[in-house]
Amino acid sequence: MLVCALVLLVAVAAVRISSRSGLPTLLVYLGIGVAMGQDGIGDVHFNSAELTQVIGYAALVVILAEGGLGTKWKEIKPALPAASSLALVGVAVSVGVTATAAHYLIDLDWRQALIVGAVVSSTDAAAVFSVLRKIPLPARVTGILEAESGFNDAPVVILVVAFSTAGPVEH
Repeated sequence: MLVCALVLLVAVAAVRISSRSGLPTLLVYLGIGVAMGQDGIGDVHFNSAELTQVIGYAALVVILAEGGLGTKWKEIKPALPAASSLALVGVAVSVGVTATAAHYLIDLDWRQALIVGAVVSSTDAAAVFSVLRKIPLPARVTGILEAESGFNDAPVVILVVAFSTAGPVEH
């Protein structure tokens, strides 16, 4: 219980640090998680895959809802065609480049390399929303970037599922 209270206090402090430093809050939270993990100074052990999944889904819902509620439809609507094209092309290029690097640099078979490429290819919508709120850009550019960061998750999910269920992994 003491650890939970400590984590909550650190999280509240992280928001203040983030807002004053200009760093995205997610980056500060990631650093705190690494520092408090079992290999960090906190030595916190967490072994529940089911609870991790529930927390991850809950966080995803909150992040996407907050990003969606904070996005202005009048800025996004004209950007939809460009954002959807950019999301599809961007994901394809990112998956291809990352999978090729994973295959040749760390000797993964092509299926595993494609899964790695698909998992790391989409931009984090919450991080994009957070950064775009602090950087003054033209409304059209902001709209395209916000829409693209939200749209690129769908093709990534489809690719991860497709690559993961394609049959047994070759050794």
